[in-house]
Amino acid sequence: MTWTAWRLSRSTAIATAIFAAVSVVYLLWTGSQLRSSFASTGLQACLAGGHIRQDCSEVAYNFYQLTRTLTGGQPVVGVLSLVPGLIGAFIGGPLVAREIETGTLRLAWTQAVTRGRWLTTRSLVALLVVIVGVAIITAALTYWRWPLDQVDGRVEVNGYDVQGVIPFAYAILAFSLGVTFSVLTRRVVPSIAATLGVFFLVRTVLETVVRPRLLSPVTLSFTGKPPENLDVLLKGSWLLEERVPRPGSRFPTVYTFQPAAHFWPLQLREAGILLALSVVAATFAFYWIRGRMH
Repeated sequence: MTWTAWRLSRSTAIATAIFAAVSVVYLLWTGSQLRSSFASTGLQACLAGGHIRQDCSEVAYNFYQLTRTLTGGQPVVGVLSLVPGLIGAFIGGPLVAREIETGTLRLAWTQAVTRGRWLTTRSLVALLVVIVGVAIITAALTYWRWPLDQVDGRVEVNGYDVQGVIPFAYAILAFSLGVTFSVLTRRVVPSIAATLGVFFLVRTVLETVVRPRLLSPVTLSFTGKPPENLDVLLKGSWLLEERVPRPGSRFPTVYTFQPAAHFWPLQLREAGILLALSVVAATFAFYWIRGRMH
């Protein structure tokens, strides 16, 4: 059964490998130039002196100009941040639906294989393809992001979504949703469409509503001269709110932010939510295919 599942997933694995290879070549090529620009503009040396980006504004401007020239405003990398979810959806969505459309599912079920075992084996093999593909692209994106992480930190949205465990958790959720809608709709296109719709809805809610509240943010308030360690506190942080009063006002300056040290706690908590949702979706798919699908 495992060998059969692998043969059925072979074309998907080849397509994923080709896409991952193209992505890696692009990211390694542009990433090496980003690292070179990071050093040649003087930004790396400026940040190494304990400064934040605002203190290195002139060289930071030059670095970002080179970055935009090199990547065209980073449209490709922006798309690649969505890749884990897309890979999961496009592999999980057709998993059952394609076999229903081609009529091979009934044949598989007439063999000495239970529906539960069939779905388990097919899902695990396909999920392995998803995880390997995401791991390769995430490693390349982490390499590419290194200079930007030194400037902006990892906890802000652009760095957070493409590093750590979050890409894997989102890919697993998309795959689980894909299998569920594949079982429910029994059609490939509606299954993928429903998966992408629900996936991006969940992702948007988590990013905009849940994530900023997963850990209590730090609030810094002062009147007049800022504290001497302000640069250290804000370095690499995700700034949620900044209130700067007019000159001469008696109102305090307020910064609300998630510090750089919250990167892994935030990642682990969000990943836990995503994996819990994945378990719910997968459990429903198994229930439906074993008891309600005829």
